[in-house]
Amino acid sequence: MKIRHSVSQRFDRIDRSWPARRERRPSFFNPYYLHYTALARSLADARDRYVDRPAAVLDVGCGRMPYYPLFEAIASDYVGSDVAPGPRIRHVCPVEELDVGDATFDLVLCTQVLEHVSDPQRALAEMARVLRPGGHAFLTTHGVWPYHPYPTDYRRWTQQGLEDLVERSEGLTLVELVPHRGTAACMALLTNFYVDVVVRRGRSRRLGSALTGLVNAAGLLGERLDNRFVYPKQETLIHNFLVIARRSD
Repeated sequence: MKIRHSVSQRFDRIDRSWPARRERRPSFFNPYYLHYTALARSLADARDRYVDRPAAVLDVGCGRMPYYPLFEAIASDYVGSDVAPGPRIRHVCPVEELDVGDATFDLVLCTQVLEHVSDPQRALAEMARVLRPGGHAFLTTHGVWPYHPYPTDYRRWTQQGLEDLVERSEGLTLVELVPHRGTAACMALLTNFYVDVVVRRGRSRRLGSALTGLVNAAGLLGERLDNRFVYPKQETLIHNFLVIARRSD
């Protein structure tokens, strides 16, 4: 309980100045509001349920480390790796060839990276290698989303596809698969994606912001009113997933 109380207090303090704050606390008029809020909430919940002690954390494909404030209070060390150098990045390497020693970390965090990796099976093997026995991997990736090369974009996932990926990864056991919202929210996110595309091409930003807010509200309302198209039922559209996997002993 002390750790969780400390997490809340320290997060509020660090969050104000840390980069990429919109990915932790987006405006309701942000076109990716439904994505960011679900992702940040699921990571915080997984942290509280599976990381009960000061932990060494590796953030793979970290970029600006947008979720560092969520883990800072429980991290004995927080290490960033990415394919290009940048502020606070300690290891410059691809996820398929992590420049990290065996059994070094208690938690591997990898957000919105797997869809850009040419060999996800090898990537998970590397994550398993650097985890200590009993450590966890928190991996988020897209279910349904438009093509967005960064610089490549290889795949999208279904729940069975992600389950199969982890099950075939030596050293990892699937603990939980968390969907980021349901069909109504997914449709709202896709709508707002293209609203944002039009706005960025020179249309009215004020009109775009108002329309984005309306679509976000419709997505949330649709989820509350209709549970026929929610995970894990058939005919669902799941925008994103959090995979929670454990390093086998």
